[in-house]
Amino acid sequence: MSKLLVIGIDGLDFEYVSQHLDRLETFRKLSERGSLCPLQSVFPPDSIPAWISIFTGTQPSHHGIMDSVDYLEKNYRQFKVQTERFAHKTFWDAAGKMGRRVCVINPFMAYPVWPVNGCMISGPVFIDGLNQAYPADILRRYPDCPPLGGIVDFPTRRSLPEFVRKTHDDAERLAAFSAKVLAGESWDLGFVSFFTMDRLQHFLWRFSDPSDPTYPGKTGMESAVLDHYVLFDRIVNQLMQCLPPDGQVLVISDHGHGMRCTKTVNLNEYLRRKGYLKDDCGRFPVMSRKYWVERLKNCVMSALYAVGQENLLYVLGRFIPDKKRLKSAEHVISKKGSTAWVPKFAGCGPYGGIQISPDVPQERYNSLRGAIIADLTTLNGAYNDRLFKWVKPNDEFQGTGKAYRYPDIVFELFPEYGVNWSLFVPLISTNFAHRRLSGGHKWYGVIGTSWPQSPPVHHVVDIHNVIIGLLESIP
Repeated sequence: MSKLLVIGIDGLDFEYVSQHLDRLETFRKLSERGSLCPLQSVFPPDSIPAWISIFTGTQPSHHGIMDSVDYLEKNYRQFKVQTERFAHKTFWDAAGKMGRRVCVINPFMAYPVWPVNGCMISGPVFIDGLNQAYPADILRRYPDCPPLGGIVDFPTRRSLPEFVRKTHDDAERLAAFSAKVLAGESWDLGFVSFFTMDRLQHFLWRFSDPSDPTYPGKTGMESAVLDHYVLFDRIVNQLMQCLPPDGQVLVISDHGHGMRCTKTVNLNEYLRRKGYLKDDCGRFPVMSRKYWVERLKNCVMSALYAVGQENLLYVLGRFIPDKKRLKSAEHVISKKGSTAWVPKFAGCGPYGGIQISPDVPQERYNSLRGAIIADLTTLNGAYNDRLFKWVKPNDEFQGTGKAYRYPDIVFELFPEYGVNWSLFVPLISTNFAHRRLSGGHKWYGVIGTSWPQSPPVHHVVDIHNVIIGLLESIP
């Protein structure tokens, strides 16, 4: 092997690829001549912690970056990760220390750029800014660099067709630019990553999936997701042409993608009913303003969703003070009187956790945690074991890492369910945001190689060492 090219595609789903290999010639050839396998993400499978784990070869509890972005929040474009926490610790930095030249294009969240042994080209994510490169003259030598980083506008129902067209165009422009840079630079390790697949599936899933309860029928966008997979099948083949005959390609994704939950489990309400969570409404809740604000919030959401006008929630939300606390029901929760609650850990998806109050005495901690897990198991049984796939202490994901602490109890719901925080509601309710954001993350992304894997790689954390091991074989 003379060169290794790594292609990252955010949100590329193993199950979806496997089901459409008849349309995906490049992936089919990888499966026949090399390997095409599922690649497990971190917990929860969100892009930011998963890509940082790929870059550094460490779990989120060790690298400490567990941020996620809620596209439904108005200020999501002000989000910023502290890049200095993983800069100079990535697989391309390790390759450079080995004396291997690198060519890195559009690495997620790796902005601003830093010095590498070769070149690095990056752009801002969720924030405004200009493309950057090391060395700086790279952008002068390749002036047709498209906007990098992954900034995404939130499309409306009316603007979705244009959003699809622009998303396809963004991917094609980045692929053409990357091919030109890879052909013009000297490198041993090339790395290019794309983020259009994830964002398109988030907004277009229900238009492409007849099994989605909110599938609108024929709209002209029913092939949008598959078309983008077909496009990336061509892009992978296009970039592979930059390799010499003895070069190798590694295709990876940070997580999978599928239908987002259509129902939610109101776990704070369940904890309230069991006595673990205390509301702040006093002895007679119906006499409390907080109680009626919470009830009114949920009634308004339900009514607007029923008539297909849930978009008004986001218009009205601009004028509601402290709306984050209202959304998570924090305005009506008494943390001081509670022993456990559901934190805003992984958003409204099937992955979540329960936080035990730090005020709980240490000698009571294990018994309390065990009691809550037992209660959730009983709740699961009441729904024919179709709510939780599993519920467990955080120990497995926490490991020895101290940079980030998981909630004391972690769980995964079945994919049709997500987490909600509301109080004074039924235990199961509708996901009122599903029509706006109908695609969601899944555990298993893809690892495709031009060589047969032996032994196969199963987890995103292992990618770092796989890359370094392959580079060590270059003479």
